[in-house]
Amino acid sequence: MTPPLSETDVLKPADPAIKDDNDWPEFSLTNTSITDTSGAIASLLDASLNNPISVIGRLERLPQEQIHLTHHRDILPAVLSVTDVTRFAYGQYDDGEVAFWAAGQAGWFKIRPGRAYKEVYQGMLEAVGALYFAADFYRGLMGKGPRGRNAMKTVAVRDLFAKVSCGAICVDGDL
Repeated sequence: MTPPLSETDVLKPADPAIKDDNDWPEFSLTNTSITDTSGAIASLLDASLNNPISVIGRLERLPQEQIHLTHHRDILPAVLSVTDVTRFAYGQYDDGEVAFWAAGQAGWFKIRPGRAYKEVYQGMLEAVGALYFAADFYRGLMGKGPRGRNAMKTVAVRDLFAKVSCGAICVDGDL
């Protein structure tokens, strides 16, 4: 098996004039796995300045409008290694699909897990699902108080845990 190529050997660094990283180029990696500095499988959600991770995945041929972002147009498809990843992003599409991105030097890398990484990826999906559940729950507690000001309803902790533990099985949406 051919060792992965360094991200910087294949792709040019993101334009430093782009100040908002939301405007960085986006690439898609398939058959992805993520490891920590010891080489053990790791969750992308663990990436931080104190815990950089490495992402390895297959970068397919780029669309014509992104060819200028490569050093060599003939090198793709290629297995890439994106190292020293300390930032990540996640989001949910309108259809409910959750996606994850790792920040590299060339831009954002959307990850699609390989077979060996699917279990960790499933855990990441569950973690983000729990976060979205908590955010939706919190928004549901907001209401109007005296004089039209925002106020938060009071909920007993046991009621919150009951709601979380029954998840989608609960029928009554209220606490």
